[in-house]
Amino acid sequence: MATAALVFSANAAAWSFSMDFKGYMTLLTPEGEMVRNTSFADEPRFQGYRSPINGTMVMTTNNQGMSGSATFEPFPFFGVEASGRDITFVSTDNLLGIPTNTLLLGNMLFDWSGNNGIPVSLVLDMGNLTTALMNSSPGDVIRGVMTPPTDNTVITLQDGSTTTMPVGPAIVATTTWNTTDVDTDSDGEPGPLQLGVNPSGTTPLLYDTVIDKTNGDIGLGGSPMRTPPFMGFNANFDIVEITVTCVSLTDGCEVPVPEVPLSAEPLKPLLDTAGGLFP
Repeated sequence: MATAALVFSANAAAWSFSMDFKGYMTLLTPEGEMVRNTSFADEPRFQGYRSPINGTMVMTTNNQGMSGSATFEPFPFFGVEASGRDITFVSTDNLLGIPTNTLLLGNMLFDWSGNNGIPVSLVLDMGNLTTALMNSSPGDVIRGVMTPPTDNTVITLQDGSTTTMPVGPAIVATTTWNTTDVDTDSDGEPGPLQLGVNPSGTTPLLYDTVIDKTNGDIGLGGSPMRTPPFMGFNANFDIVEITVTCVSLTDGCEVPVPEVPLSAEPLKPLLDTAGGLFP
């Protein structure tokens, strides 16, 4: 299936915001099981099943919706430093220039254990963040009310018992939507992806039909990665708290956001029977 592309970029921002954030990265296997990061095995709350992250984010809003960029500090992952870079977000849906939903398409590159530039894409739900930011002042702390899809992921502990480890209410939550691979060879078809491709995910968004092995839910949080060493695994990034550092009616908080190719049909309900590729 061909992917018609258009350019969606941030310009003439009506509002801009910057913030520090705290959250968690959760890695799921292709079957939906949480991967335990041994570097945080002694962390009392999540015992390594979720890795704490923190960083900064700059968001802008205009008649094309919300867009932005982010950085987060490196963190240990199985004893090796992991870091994300070149992180951007753009709105997934527009109707006559008026944003019609709260979903953002996120793209980044991830460096870990000599694998530099692992492409990661995902769809984030920003909930009421825009409204909260427009009513905020520097220094305000904002927390969320959303439930990420991994909150009911069932974990089997070493003693054979089972439990869940909810990340708690999130202000920005990873969704179960999958992204379409960017057409990198101009053949009109998604992909192929390799290390260093960014952005790697675009629209249309795809319904994830994978059944979560741990609880029977349909759809896994995150969008499957396409390259080694985590091919088929889903990275979830959920933000639980932000501290506002800048609010501006102009682009005073803004940083440049690279243009990202988006399909002309952002929310066409396609079934994702192949984990992000068209059947």
